[in-house]
Amino acid sequence: LQVHNDREEINALCPYKGIVPLFQLIYASFNQPTFYNDKFIDAKRDLRNQIEINEQNYKAKFIDSISVAVLGNERHVCKDKAMLELLSLEQIKEIYTNRFSDVSNFTVYIVGGIGKHKAKQLTRRYLGSLKSTYSNEKYIRLESKFPSGYNQRIIELEMAEPKAGNYYAINNVNIEHTIANNMCVSILQNYLQGKLNKVLREVMNGTYAVNVGSSTSHTARKYARVEVNYECDPE
Repeated sequence: LQVHNDREEINALCPYKGIVPLFQLIYASFNQPTFYNDKFIDAKRDLRNQIEINEQNYKAKFIDSISVAVLGNERHVCKDKAMLELLSLEQIKEIYTNRFSDVSNFTVYIVGGIGKHKAKQLTRRYLGSLKSTYSNEKYIRLESKFPSGYNQRIIELEMAEPKAGNYYAINNVNIEHTIANNMCVSILQNYLQGKLNKVLREVMNGTYAVNVGSSTSHTARKYARVEVNYECDPE
């Protein structure tokens, strides 16, 4: 089960002989969800350990600093121990039951060789018997307030050994979300990856590796984004 910014998902895989228990499990996920306090305590402990590790991790601090600079404090919350202590099992229950209570808001995709008749039979028996509220939710677009124009931020962090990190982003490229445009963005990413590695690493000997990433979106607003980051000696 996953909760994203714009959707909720239930993904499940099983062999053919497990298809009936799988539908039963999906039914229980909506109708009779179970919350385990011991699992919550274990997960909270793991998060606390990860936060302690990130407090000494240069890259984690770098990513948080960049995210705050780009998105602002309202859209990016840095994970710390104070935030962790605010989490409770009751909050998780409330969010879960809110997002996974109305099966009519879900679209079901069944992929595999179970046959149309059996797929329809199982869907009708296990999913069709779930209660639906037919709520009409509306998508509320929360714009990311990317800085406009050219912006430069210098972030200084204490580190055991001197190192510099560079991050560049091209945001809000307004393009239609099509297969061709997505391929073009991916090709641009691969080209920049190879070109920058050749120039910065092989020719200038300035860095070990350059990382280039890209993403596109078609929900609420169509846009593309390209990111470049690399580490190097401060000099």
